[in-house]
Order: sequence, then C-alpha cells, then structure tokens
Amino acid sequence: MRVSNVLLCASLAMAGCQPQQGPVFVSGIFPLAGTSAACSGEPGKLAISGLSLLDVAAKDPEFIVWAELSGFESLAGAPAQPPLQVGTRVLAPAARDKVRFERLELRYSSRPNMPGVVNAGSARETVDVIPMATGVGQDKALVTIPLLGRLLVKALNELPPTSLGNASDPTTGYDLSVNFQLVGSLSQSGNPLRTDSVTFPIRVVKSEVGSGPGAINCGTADTRLAPYSSAVAPAARACNYFGVGQRFTPEQCCSNAANANKVGCEPL
Repeated sequence: MRVSNVLLCASLAMAGCQPQQGPVFVSGIFPLAGTSAACSGEPGKLAISGLSLLDVAAKDPEFIVWAELSGFESLAGAPAQPPLQVGTRVLAPAARDKVRFERLELRYSSRPNMPGVVNAGSARETVDVIPMATGVGQDKALVTIPLLGRLLVKALNELPPTSLGNASDPTTGYDLSVNFQLVGSLSQSGNPLRTDSVTFPIRVVKSEVGSGPGAINCGTADTRLAPYSSAVAPAARACNYFGVGQRFTPEQCCSNAANANKVGCEPL
C-alpha cells in the first residue's frame, strides 16, 4: 500500500492534503469480514484497493474498512528512543513516547462533479473530520476507517437516482475518490503525526425507488429500503451497508415482512 515518493507527492498535490509527518504509514486496507447471517467485525484476509460498486439508494450509506498501519518500529526502536538512565532505573522505549491518533480527515473528488461535494484541492474543498481516540504502539496496528463522512453522506442522501437499474450502463453514476489521513501526535513529546495520504476509489450509483421502468418497486407507499444485511444487533453495522458491492432489489424494501425489524425500517 505504501507508494513511491513521486506518486505520493503527485497525489498530495492533486488532493490538497498535508504531507506525511512521521514514519507511520498505511500498509494495507482490508474489508470487514462477515456474511449476511453473521458479522465478525474482523478484517478480511484479502487486501482491497477500491470498491467497484456502492449503491446508495437507502438512507445514510456506510462503508467501513480496516486500515493496517506500519512503521511503529522506527519510533519504538533504540535508535529513535534509546534507553534512558534515570538514577538506577533504565526506562525502556515502550514506556515512553507512543502514537495516539486524534482525528480522521476525509477529502473527496468525483467525476462528474457530485452535487454538494467540492473536490479536494479546491479552496473550499469538502473535508469531513471524525474525532478519534486511538493509541497504538506495536509493530503493526489495525484501525477502522469509515470512508463516508457526515458531509458526504448528506450529499449522497440528496443525490437523485443515477440510473434506472441498468448496472451495465457506464454513463451513469459517479467515480468517487475518498482520500483519508489519520492525524495525531506522540504521547510524551506532543510532536505532530500524520499518516501518508491514501486514496480509495469507489464507483457510486443510486438505484431508483418507485414505479418507473427499471425502478425498485416496493409495492406500497413506503419506499424505504433496509440498509443493513443483518438484523442481529450489534453485528448489524459490522456487516456494512447492504449496497456495498451490490445493487438494491425489491427484497430490501421495508414493506417486505422479512425486513420489519431491520435497521432503518422502524414503523412509520
């Protein structure tokens, strides 16, 4: 996942993000494991570099991944933090400066331009900031990354349908790039820390719900869709939004009796 300095500088210049500070970098991105019946909340085995389809037809879409962070050995090793003699005591590096992440910054770019989203690098770029409280200090660490921030979700909720259900039509939808950075500091010295800037591409479509040709017909006046693939709490959110990698169908209509107890299908 770590890219060359030339490519990284080019991507930073295009995205308008601040450069990396410190040695910690994203070494891999992994999906949340789980099926529609059981969600483990654990990282999947195969790394991913993008998402070919995200159907945002239901309210409040969500897409979470695991980010594997590496580079901590450069901070904890003896060259960076040699043992410190205090009287008769020797303080090990493990008891001293550690990494703590305080926020996640998300920036977006899309083709064509998505209404409600200002592309990264612009003077008024859309930036979602998600507070965090994550301390890490081992050789590698896994951190959950929600790739759709509050401002982007608002824009996706207001987005009109982008197609009439034709999944093979390349002229519909948006090519969205989500750029994320973890921002924090060292626990003792307070020195700032930023991971490298990572761009994750997502193909966004929005199926139409209604009665038109190719639309999802829910059969009643209730046109809501059940966002999550599992009704078991709290695992429902660990499986991610239903539209990840697949389009919605009438089976996800809240009017379907099988979805009566699912998140987002509360009684009207």
